[in-house]
Amino acid sequence: MNLKNIIDNYPTKYSLEYKKFPRYHRIWRLKKILNIISTMISSDRIKGKKLLDIGCSDGLFLHIIKKQFNLKLIGIDRNKDAIELALKLNSNITFKKANAETLPFENDSFDFVTCFETLEHIPNREHAMNEIVRVLKPNGMIIISIPIETGLTGFIKRFARSILKTEDSHRGFDEKNVKNYFNNLCKCDLEIYKTPFNIGEIIVIKNEE
Repeated sequence: MNLKNIIDNYPTKYSLEYKKFPRYHRIWRLKKILNIISTMISSDRIKGKKLLDIGCSDGLFLHIIKKQFNLKLIGIDRNKDAIELALKLNSNITFKKANAETLPFENDSFDFVTCFETLEHIPNREHAMNEIVRVLKPNGMIIISIPIETGLTGFIKRFARSILKTEDSHRGFDEKNVKNYFNNLCKCDLEIYKTPFNIGEIIVIKNEE
């Protein structure tokens, strides 16, 4: 599967972000996430399972997932325009306008929950994480990607937000505290994968029982 071609042919303004710098980092992240799903879950176990993508935007990630895995897919986003585009481009995937802090699903609804570059934008991300854990089935898996604010990159991000006064709406994570932060919230086993240049991390959380 050629991710570059899929992204280039996905015609919405939201996915244009994948065509800008740092394009390499974004495509690497997608490849890594797809690899995590395919290597950790065998094809016979994944068939018919349910995956929820939080902050799905125009549905690009689920569009890619649909091509590779036989999963029942649901995407949510608080942006109405993005959801309308996602529905238009993916008639075989379910999309809903919803908020991550109050997920409109019953307990133990999903085998997988994904949330990419979204958690840092949520005002009460602890509440959102509690909701993610609530809707995850026993033995389910959460895959999250987050920006890391450390070193020079972190300093630049924090300085820019202080000038733009956006500190409360986009908060990255401290690399030193990531493991403890998610362990305390989820009480589950987790694995951490660093992205190139230490820009971010991919967190894999297993709700094993």
